Amino acid sequence: MTVSVELKRVLVSAREDSQRHYAIDSLPCAGELRRLIGEWRGPLRPWDGLSGIDAFFVFGAAGELACVVDRGVVAASSCAALAELPADWWGLPGSSSTPAARDLIALGSPAESCLRGLLDDARPLSYDDDGESNTLAKRLGLTRADLAAELLGLIRHAPYDWRAAPGERAAARAAMK
Repeated sequence: MTVSVELKRVLVSAREDSQRHYAIDSLPCAGELRRLIGEWRGPLRPWDGLSGIDAFFVFGAAGELACVVDRGVVAASSCAALAELPADWWGLPGSSSTPAARDLIALGSPAESCLRGLLDDARPLSYDDDGESNTLAKRLGLTRADLAAELLGLIRHAPYDWRAAPGERAAARAAMK
């Protein structure tokens, strides 16, 4: 089995496990993913040809790659993950301190373009349990766009009022574009 076949197999596991585990380090396959990336000897970089979500797992598991790869590429993979992964990966707006949120914010301006692309994503935020986060997200009608706006605001050091009325939030997101 070549490394690329093994890597693809592990990434399938990562996508499946990401529905129940909300940080790279908590994925059961994280160690194997790190090992495979560390052993990579092919002519292509391990993230070439991968979907955005798979590249997100590769960069998350091997942080040293995220430091040498173009920050726009890393940001695009993080935004792909923001669009696809459960909201638990990013936290509730106002408390975006998860590892995935911190890493995306740390990318700074290279992440702005892809986050602006998510400012119209009207899919509702939902969280794994029926706890406070899920209740609050439902009550306020929070969407992926609100989460993207929160992260974009943190990058720009410009607060986003995710508790405002839906129309006010929509106007604020439009102004962020």
